[in-house]
Amino acid sequence: IEADSFNPGNWQDAVISKHGEQAGWELRVGEAIPRMMVTINGVHYYAQPPDPATAQKLQPGLWYYLTGTFDGRTICMYVNGFPWYSTSVSGPITQYSGSLILGKNANPAWNLRWFKGAINDVRLWNRALSETEIRNYMGKPLSGSEPGLIGYWPTNEGSGNVLNDKNGNHNNGTIYNGSWVNMYATP
Repeated sequence: IEADSFNPGNWQDAVISKHGEQAGWELRVGEAIPRMMVTINGVHYYAQPPDPATAQKLQPGLWYYLTGTFDGRTICMYVNGFPWYSTSVSGPITQYSGSLILGKNANPAWNLRWFKGAINDVRLWNRALSETEIRNYMGKPLSGSEPGLIGYWPTNEGSGNVLNDKNGNHNNGTIYNGSWVNMYATP
């Protein structure tokens, strides 16, 4: 991601969300602090700093590779391939029946939880990647057939309002109120 700005006082700006009031999961960056949240039996649990006031913050205008994982026992938040926060909690994620949403909270009732910036190269797995796997995959194109990969949106279409899923599951998305940016300057 690259944030234009971070909402002060709103720690719930969603980068990727499949989250409702009592169910689901979400990767957030509100107040410039990356957080991974999962819901188990209607309770939200977070991989986040113990004291947000003293936490290391993301900076606007810089690209970050964010990864959130949950293996049924531990929630982890990684930044640029390195673990920042983790929390131990056991159980399956309470499933949310709504859509997967990029750049906004998935619950339509929470309309002020937008991410302000650019999102690139979104990958969704049905398993928790190891730290080594995260670093090995980071910044590299995927074939789309990696074990456990269930969604792969490189966001390289460049125009139009369709975000194509490149892993063969055809979970294409529709882009609303977004614009394409050229990530790589040419000399």
